[in-house]
Amino acid sequence: MSKEKLFCIRGHLRTVSNLSKSRSCKQCKYLWNKKYHKYNAVYRHKYYLTHRDEAKTRAKVWALAHPDRVKAKAFKHRLKRYGLTAEQYESFLLLQGGLCAICKRVPPRDFDIDHDHLTGVVRGLLCNSCNRALGYLSTPDELEAAKQYLLTSQAIRET
Repeated sequence: MSKEKLFCIRGHLRTVSNLSKSRSCKQCKYLWNKKYHKYNAVYRHKYYLTHRDEAKTRAKVWALAHPDRVKAKAFKHRLKRYGLTAEQYESFLLLQGGLCAICKRVPPRDFDIDHDHLTGVVRGLLCNSCNRALGYLSTPDELEAAKQYLLTSQAIRET
């Protein structure tokens, strides 16, 4: 083994327990993180608490300057929340023909990911209106009762 591989860039002996994929050893990384504490999560959180207004303003300015990246990040977060991949989302979209699974219209905004709250299984993609309505009437019995109510009220209006 050559001398370069025995020692890290700062001269510490590289042992099996001290190995790292980078050119520095674990001890060097620890010293670097300790020296440059701004990379420490605790320090960042304290800084945020004392400079909250500035950080929020900076974040808003960045979000306004990069709306496409904000939308992509939100979409990625929604997929992760429901355990979907982009391919699975696209397959739902193709199966539904790019329309809401209930009202068969194109939603004015992005699709909502409909899922069973008990099992967490994704059922399909809905527009916001249908997703909210389904949230209020979650069981088939409630949906059937609402259907009967609408049919009855329509029959009363027609007579």
